[in-house]
Amino acid sequence: MNFNTLPKLARAVSRIPLCFHRRFPRCQPAGQAAIERLSAFAALLLLAATQGLAQPVITQNPTNYSVSIGANVTFSVVVDPSSLPATYQWQKDSANLAEATDRLLTLTNVQPSLAGSYRVTVRNGSGSVTSEPGTLSVDNSFTKITSGPIVTEAGISVGCAWGDYNNDGWIDLFVIRGSVLEKSQNMLYQNNGDGTFTKVTTGAVATDTSNSLGATWGDYDNDGRLDLFVARAGGQTNALYRNLGDGTFTSVTSASFALRGGRTQAGVWGDFDNDGNLDLFLTGRDTSLNSLYQNSGNGTFVKVTQNVFGVLWSGNYRPGIWGDYDNDGDLDIFLISFASTSNWLFRNQGDGVFIPTNGGEAVVASSGSRGAAWADFDNDGDLDMFVANAVGRGNRLYQNNGNGTFSRLPAPTLPVSLANSAYPAWGDYDNDGFIDLFVPNGESTGDNNTLYHYNGDGTFNRVETGSLVNDAGHSVACGWADFDNYGVHDLFVGNLPGETNFLFRSNGNENHWL
Repeated sequence: MNFNTLPKLARAVSRIPLCFHRRFPRCQPAGQAAIERLSAFAALLLLAATQGLAQPVITQNPTNYSVSIGANVTFSVVVDPSSLPATYQWQKDSANLAEATDRLLTLTNVQPSLAGSYRVTVRNGSGSVTSEPGTLSVDNSFTKITSGPIVTEAGISVGCAWGDYNNDGWIDLFVIRGSVLEKSQNMLYQNNGDGTFTKVTTGAVATDTSNSLGATWGDYDNDGRLDLFVARAGGQTNALYRNLGDGTFTSVTSASFALRGGRTQAGVWGDFDNDGNLDLFLTGRDTSLNSLYQNSGNGTFVKVTQNVFGVLWSGNYRPGIWGDYDNDGDLDIFLISFASTSNWLFRNQGDGVFIPTNGGEAVVASSGSRGAAWADFDNDGDLDMFVANAVGRGNRLYQNNGNGTFSRLPAPTLPVSLANSAYPAWGDYDNDGFIDLFVPNGESTGDNNTLYHYNGDGTFNRVETGSLVNDAGHSVACGWADFDNYGVHDLFVGNLPGETNFLFRSNGNENHWL
């Protein structure tokens, strides 16, 4: 401001009538002279504010966005400080937007009609300039859910498990909210059947505080109700919650694996001996030994103490995954090593003994693996496997050769991501008969997550549009489930501290489903 203008401003202000309304005593209506003095004051004020300003210079233009329906978007512009003060006017497709006169333009609950080109005109007393456009594209495959406790409570979500624990026909969600270093309460969200969820706040499942790392639903006592196992680290005992059938659980402390201390990474249910009862395999972190617990069929478990795996090991392992890769009718298990050692593939012989097999390329790599998932992506009747690896090492897709071995498919089959990938999940999200793949990528890097659409011809396309692949959260966990019973897969994504989780509802298409 030029301070030589201040005396003029003062004189102008002194001549302005103090009031202009007839209702008040001693208040005279504003005459023409008063109005002229007010106009002069405004002109002097503008002059004082803009004297010496440079013409506006934009240093940061609006960015492009590709989001899902329901997302919130904020366009922004940054102006060189020497250009200020300034006014702003946003346009969509060259038409001025009403009341869009701030440096930021926020669009909430985005719909396809809002797609277009957005730019802003910045003006001061020396001139004006219009920004480069920022483009908004809206993908209608999914709707991003932005309300409700699942997506509004920040925390650390390292895992998730979908399961209809109250048998009402609507799948519910359990979110693991712990870490090795931090104790916290896990979250159980009950599906209300109308597209919303209610956070459960009573009972041990929802109120126990622990260093949890993983959880899995399974009806271990064959009473028709899902029970829950929660793996804990930090020297705490694991937790087994038996479903009582009335919406509540009781903590089972007598189970041998529940009392197992140490640093359990995860537990996975699987009936390895084909006796109709779910058994449990636990993986440990650091120096904790992995272990197998056999279900006795009477609500109790016995730890398998003989060396049924043909090898003793300890180390930093991620969840094992059960799957009958050789189609002999019993479950085999793939064990994921996070250290610089090979992964393990154990073949179930059917007599209670597992044989370590080379499995071809699937087990010889030392890639710092962090997660894996079975799926018959090529529909040839045997299980293939995707392995997610640590940052910079590249993920890997292995095709089952049908002879007990796997071959790594070349990078063009599945466009390579060098992010810090975590626990992947397969799901045919568009009901075209070919299973697709979602990979959370950003535990430490904040990279976008990836969604791969399988084309049915041995190749995948990396999806580039929508919030699923453009929200750069520090994502770790994910899980597909049809939570609204609409016949298509919806998706939950768990993020790290300080960030809210993601929930995406599929909008479906014309394809049928069973």
